[in-house]
Amino acid sequence: MLALGCVGLRAGSAFAAWPSDAAVNVPISTAAGRQSQSVITSDGSGGAIIAWLDDRIGTYYAQRVSAAGNTLWATDGVGLCNAGSNKVGARIVADALGGAIITWADQRGGLNYDIYAQRVDSTGALLWVPQGAAVCALGGTQANPALVADGSGGAIFTWYDLRSGPNTHLYAQRMSAYSAPQWTANGVAVCTAAGNQAAPRMSSDGEGGTIITWIDSRNGNDDIYAQRLDSSGIAQWQIDGVPLCTAVDDQQYPVIVADGSGGALVAWEDQRKGTELDIYAQRVSAAGVPQWTTDGVPVCAATGDQAIPQIDSDGAGGAVVTWSDYRPGASFGVYAQRIDASGAPQWAVNGVSVSSVVSHKWDPCIASDGSGGAIMSWSDDQTGRADIYAQRLDASGSPRWGASGLAVCTAPQIQFYPSIVSDGAGGIIDAWTDARSDTVDTDVYAQRVLSNGQPGGAVASVPRGTSSRLVFDPVRPNPAVATSTLEFTIPHDLAVTLTVLDASGRRVRALASGMFAAGAHSLVWDLRDQAGNPVTAGLYFVRLAAGSEVRTQRVVALR
Repeated sequence: MLALGCVGLRAGSAFAAWPSDAAVNVPISTAAGRQSQSVITSDGSGGAIIAWLDDRIGTYYAQRVSAAGNTLWATDGVGLCNAGSNKVGARIVADALGGAIITWADQRGGLNYDIYAQRVDSTGALLWVPQGAAVCALGGTQANPALVADGSGGAIFTWYDLRSGPNTHLYAQRMSAYSAPQWTANGVAVCTAAGNQAAPRMSSDGEGGTIITWIDSRNGNDDIYAQRLDSSGIAQWQIDGVPLCTAVDDQQYPVIVADGSGGALVAWEDQRKGTELDIYAQRVSAAGVPQWTTDGVPVCAATGDQAIPQIDSDGAGGAVVTWSDYRPGASFGVYAQRIDASGAPQWAVNGVSVSSVVSHKWDPCIASDGSGGAIMSWSDDQTGRADIYAQRLDASGSPRWGASGLAVCTAPQIQFYPSIVSDGAGGIIDAWTDARSDTVDTDVYAQRVLSNGQPGGAVASVPRGTSSRLVFDPVRPNPAVATSTLEFTIPHDLAVTLTVLDASGRRVRALASGMFAAGAHSLVWDLRDQAGNPVTAGLYFVRLAAGSEVRTQRVVALR
């Protein structure tokens, strides 16, 4: 059993390494050749781990940047795989121990792509084989991987698969913290229905399993389906998944986020009007039952196309969705909408624009601000070239970082393809592909923006009696005979969930879920499960999720 523990913060002063000048930023990699297509996840300590495609040996590299803006691993990053083959489609997830797991499609086997992955710890050391561990290396192409942490140091992966050609189907695999496959070799079938299944995306079910959504053509056009797998890889819903939307014409580009109750919220592009794309969404319960209107609720049905949605939780069972918007007068804009747990839009009809400036905006990404709102980042040509901008919309949809958005990077030449992650304190760390030195051999840069919209600089002061960071104290007493006291401190108002898991990662008890005020909190677990029954003696994990940060403590029950 992997010992999960609380990841400590590195000592740091006033975030001096993060520049306040949007034309400077922090270089993550400026190595020779091209670095591009960065993906990002939290390091659990206010910093981030960033991975990118790198020309050096045709592989992915990664770097950790601290909350203070210091790069912590080798200069220009550590190589994740020494097999010099074509690689595409990287995804990344935090391992809850200060490291990360990265997956990609890899062509090392010849003409076909397979699915590989690598785990890197908090120091930058590779924990799996140097070539990356094979998640699925079966005949026929496997591609477009997605992954989600399993809560025990490993991850669950899914991908589209041509093993039985000519149609693509979906398979999944769970890999342990030590890269051992936990399910059937080369994966369990998620969906093998008629037609093609593609573009899978995943969220956690909160119990060591996952909910997967995808595009499905079994009905003759593209629809949206979903399936839940438990921690053993067993499908929990009907065979080949439940339909979330089978409206006329095509629905594509699904994105997903957990709803905090074992289910998920899914948004997608929708062409049911025939000539235009809109954004729709659906919530599906832990039992696989759609919760909102049949075929979903409209997030945005404005004139013109709305496309490429991104989604994150609002911390209250709903979600904030952002998208690229081509309504008349929007000039390729970026809009956002908050949908509550019942499917009701909370902001202006058809969404709120992230910027009052008329300019081309594209490639939006999103991260929760931990207070019911969200932060979006995008590429923007309002200075006459592609720069990186961001905006924070609070829980009411009001812009907090100026009407025109905040300039994150205005360096020379162009910057594009941003990806963001919450810093755990209401702000973000933003990473992107950067051509300030060479428009061909691009680099990767990053910047932190505090919750008040300040790029880099000093940490904003916190109220007396609170902490400047998330703290989860050791469980006491431990071992426990009758009760365990769980104490934590949060730096500002945050959406918090506190969950007890057994040694296999299954949820035993949900102790708390909702908004908590800044400061110290104490809860007591009575060593009973969700049904009120005493738990059996053994090892348990208490998982604290506050905003985008996660901490885990162990407790031994002596029943």
